Amino acid sequence: MARFRRKGNAPGEPLSSIPITLRERGVITIPGELRKRYDLRPGDVLRIIDLGEGCFVIAPGVSRFDHWARRFREEMEREGVSLEGLLEGLEEERQRYYEEHYAGKV
Repeated sequence: MARFRRKGNAPGEPLSSIPITLRERGVITIPGELRKRYDLRPGDVLRIIDLGEGCFVIAPGVSRFDHWARRFREEMEREGVSLEGLLEGLEEERQRYYEEHYAGKV
């Protein structure tokens, strides 16, 4: 999961501790600093890993593929590109590549 590589404390440094408040119905807010550092966005899937003895870890649970597929879709929407337009452009690019690298080289 390259997206979630460690960007915080270096090995050997003490781990940081950020207090958060558990609100009604179990809602917590992940501090903005951490959301930005780990590129967490609304709708991301997280998982809770129960370490036992009252300790748990909240970790990103999104696969690398899901992350990049979502980012790709968001970029297409922002640029106003449809799937059909993308496939047409891909075919044009394939043809151009073929002509530059293989056409006439027999």
